[in-house]
Amino acid sequence: MQALCAFANGKGGRVILGVKPTGDLVGQQVSEQTFHEIAGQRERFEPPFEFEVESVEVAAGRSALVLTVAGARDSVPVTFDGRAFERVGNTTRKMGQDRYEALLLERGHSRRCL
Repeated sequence: MQALCAFANGKGGRVILGVKPTGDLVGQQVSEQTFHEIAGQRERFEPPFEFEVESVEVAAGRSALVLTVAGARDSVPVTFDGRAFERVGNTTRKMGQDRYEALLLERGHSRRCL
């Protein structure tokens, strides 16, 4: 969810669950409980935003979950559990205070101009 938050604060992107660290797509067992847990995670984003959840079967009884978010929305910065995240290269890291404050000011300015 931190990576999804980082994508929301940037250009958007996809998080794929069911991929080994080696990059092999192996999938995982997906049940209704999995979707309930993802739905519960949505409440931890502020401000709330929509992201797509798609299940792709990769083997018998195993699916990959693809979470897709658009980026660069007018509601950045987005936080997860009270903390903003950003993508730097292929990693997710906590957003620095200076960047966070700059995005807040930018958001406030864009809303006043409407």
